[in-house]
Amino acid sequence: MDPVSIIGIAQGLATLTGFDKKVKGWISSTPGGKVAQQVVQIAQDITGAAEPEDALKSLRANTEQQAAFIEACAKRKHELRKLRWEDRKDARAMYKINGNMADLIARRVITWNLPFIALLVVANVVVAVWVEDSAVAQLLGNVIGFAMSQLWKERQTVIEFFFGAGLGSNGDVDE
Repeated sequence: MDPVSIIGIAQGLATLTGFDKKVKGWISSTPGGKVAQQVVQIAQDITGAAEPEDALKSLRANTEQQAAFIEACAKRKHELRKLRWEDRKDARAMYKINGNMADLIARRVITWNLPFIALLVVANVVVAVWVEDSAVAQLLGNVIGFAMSQLWKERQTVIEFFFGAGLGSNGDVDE
């Protein structure tokens, strides 16, 4: 069966059983097809159905099977989450091989963002003092503020990359 159909059926199973927030989060990741196949396989094992569509129909009709499906997914939660993060397992090894460009970019971000932010603060003060039209001053202030915000975020991202950011800080904890 094609991956799109599998993902659709897995999402249908998740929605049907109220387990949708977690499962949809796992499926929406890059290797989501693998997670979807596992979720559909769990449903087929519980219902005894040969086809994913039949498993979905059977779960719709039987609340006991729905409960068993939820329990089985909960028991295999770690395995499903592991599949979701599979594409990132070698990030540090890849960085060791291809890290020169990342180091160069990070060095430039760390070196130049603060002076640019300071320059934008001065520009914001200049706009506030010397621009007489309040609409233009407000527009320029908003543009300058947005630019400063993006420079801060870029700097934060580089620091998180080099010093690490846990899954909890990314809002990805589903407990």
